[in-house]
Amino acid sequence: MRRGREIIGLPVIKLSTGKELGLVADLFWNHDQRKIKAISLDTGRVVSVVEPFSVGDIVFIGQDAVTVSDEATTGGNAGRDSDKSIGTVAGVMVVTDTGRNLGTLQDLVFDDNGELLVGYEVSGGLVGDFISGREVLPPDAVLVWGTEAVVVRDLNRNPANACGARGGTRSPALEGLGNNQGKEAAE
Repeated sequence: MRRGREIIGLPVIKLSTGKELGLVADLFWNHDQRKIKAISLDTGRVVSVVEPFSVGDIVFIGQDAVTVSDEATTGGNAGRDSDKSIGTVAGVMVVTDTGRNLGTLQDLVFDDNGELLVGYEVSGGLVGDFISGREVLPPDAVLVWGTEAVVVRDLNRNPANACGARGGTRSPALEGLGNNQGKEAAE
């Protein structure tokens, strides 16, 4: 498995000419399709131009470089608005549907072929990362992609502790309410 940030900064090489086209600037994926869709290329010109390459033009995402086919062209549908990119979502808060803050989204994890999304890496902060490492959430845990937070299903939720539709735990002060014992206590 690979992480998106591992390929950012790698040179992009055209196989037929051996020419370096630029450096990988960002990675785009489509959450619903669970697929890597494109990489954006920083051409390194005086006026920085970032141009997306479709994943179909990528021959291989290697350890030290990304190789592209002879037909590789920038633009088209690569990096559409429906696609997410590391540059736009890194640092966004991740919160569970039960209201627990897991930390911030830091990276995505994809298969070795560089095509299928495997999960999202979440940082719990410097100390949390050092003590227990970063958590990787499966893509199907994501419920909502918000502009300020990503809402995920709480994978550690204990159904026995759920309290109504909102979730959470039942307060000890409420124990007994809803049964005969609670009625007697209220009278």
